[in-house]
Amino acid sequence: MPDSLQSILRDLEGREPALGLLLIGAGLIFMIVGARVFKILLIISFACVGFFLGSSLPSEPLWQVLAGIGAGIGLAVAAKFFVRAGVAVLAGGWLAAIASFIAAGLGVQSEIVLIVAGMAFLAAVSLIFVVYFEVIAGLFSLEGTFLVIGGLVVLLSNYSGMWLRIRGILLETPMLFAFLLLAGTVTGYYTQIAERQKKHVGTSG
Repeated sequence: MPDSLQSILRDLEGREPALGLLLIGAGLIFMIVGARVFKILLIISFACVGFFLGSSLPSEPLWQVLAGIGAGIGLAVAAKFFVRAGVAVLAGGWLAAIASFIAAGLGVQSEIVLIVAGMAFLAAVSLIFVVYFEVIAGLFSLEGTFLVIGGLVVLLSNYSGMWLRIRGILLETPMLFAFLLLAGTVTGYYTQIAERQKKHVGTSG
């Protein structure tokens, strides 16, 4: 886990502060009104996933970019027409990734990691049929929290003296990162749930 966290921090360090502000702003939108505009955010999420997967293919840089653009457009279009399936795949993918990340950090065998990831994916997909809105709220709160934390890392990394201390704390206690992620996700989730409840009360009243 520390190695993965260190890699993430390294990718974000030294970026332009404007990028950090953009990430924080986008993250707050995901966390506060994600469920209200989830169809748009779902398309954006799949476009980003597609671009990342396509650009990761072993090829020349130009072909990587073209593959990323093509995959991003393809997944974005699919997400537009298959909304519920898109939510299920995205939520399942995130939960599977988190579960496998935790399992791998505990040092279990790779076969067990795959089993845990598969079970997490199926659990997330099954929840779609029971608590659809709640899954959407939790999903985009999670993504928004990632964006906000990433934006903060970008901004703080431009202040080397302060950042070196914070970076050391994060790498020495990776559970702090997990706590920040959980706290942000829970906060965004309940913010969206409360907004929905107010809307229903106002409608019924």
